[in-house]
Amino acid sequence: MDEKIYELLYYVPADAVGAADPTDLDPEDVPQARVDGVLELLEGSDDLENKLRAARLLANWGSRKGFNYLVYAIEKPHIFEGFYEHNLRGYDDTFRILLRDLVGYFSCLADMGLIDEARAEIFNPIKKIIELSNVKPFEIRGVFRLIEEEGFTEYTPLLREHLEAITLKPDIHRWKIYDVLSLLLKVDTDYAISFLKLAGKTLSDFDLKKSH
Repeated sequence: MDEKIYELLYYVPADAVGAADPTDLDPEDVPQARVDGVLELLEGSDDLENKLRAARLLANWGSRKGFNYLVYAIEKPHIFEGFYEHNLRGYDDTFRILLRDLVGYFSCLADMGLIDEARAEIFNPIKKIIELSNVKPFEIRGVFRLIEEEGFTEYTPLLREHLEAITLKPDIHRWKIYDVLSLLLKVDTDYAISFLKLAGKTLSDFDLKKSH
């Protein structure tokens, strides 16, 4: 990879506290020249991996152009799946990562006082990712903070559908069931208790740490 492109897409300043990746950088600490360079890659590169990486950075830095490209990628999973693998299990992890980026975009806009606007913008692409996770192995814990801490109850029906879908194929999704149930017991208690009763299970029955 060209050194200039690498620096634009991957460089983290040594004095960037708490940032392991450029997506973690405070947007105020990113020089405008770098933002412009990353935007140029997004709009001009023929390399899909570089374009997606550029979009991810820009979205986390509050750029609508970056966000819009993420939405495009999420709508075309057959093109964009496979760019990121899970480190241990080897399955495609692309859309878990893009979910994290959508939450990063929301957080950036929320810091600017644009909570309602950002909340509306991220709903459909997050919905699509949750629906993908109903049939794919990747997990969706990235959205849990929006539900538990921000009170975004519009995602609760999607989590119900998600839980019902993944419990049909526990061999693929088993480690996700415990996480979703734990959250629903906090934010949608009656439903979660009813689900467990109908299944004849307790939450601990889905805890992989206790089952091994």
